[in-house]
Amino acid sequence: MEWSDEYSVGIDEMDKQHRQLFRLLSEFEDAIRSGKEAIVIGPVVDKLFSYTKTHFVKEEKLMRNHSYPDLESHKKAHADMVEQVEDLYQRSLTNGGVMKTELLGFIADWLLVHIIETDKKYSLHIKGKDPCTATNL
Repeated sequence: MEWSDEYSVGIDEMDKQHRQLFRLLSEFEDAIRSGKEAIVIGPVVDKLFSYTKTHFVKEEKLMRNHSYPDLESHKKAHADMVEQVEDLYQRSLTNGGVMKTELLGFIADWLLVHIIETDKKYSLHIKGKDPCTATNL
């Protein structure tokens, strides 16, 4: 996965965090492809998962600070994703490489769709209320 401007939500801090998520997903993919996944996959997934949770907290705070009307639905999407990733990751520990590839695919697909279809909605709301949002995190 590579970052592209089509994924930009137009809020600097959120775009920076999304780019970091893309880098971590690439690191995850590299770990799988390297054949050394048994050694490095745990720490890579832990780092990705930890950063994702941190990002969700910051994103939700941004939406709350700007009275985003669909905040609860957005938070539910985040919580559902976390639950699904935890389940897939636990299954990958016992089912090996196939599940790790499925986990990577799920996270990558979810992130792309989430940014394009969901995050851009809060971005439009926020930019409509406060064009200087990037400095108000």
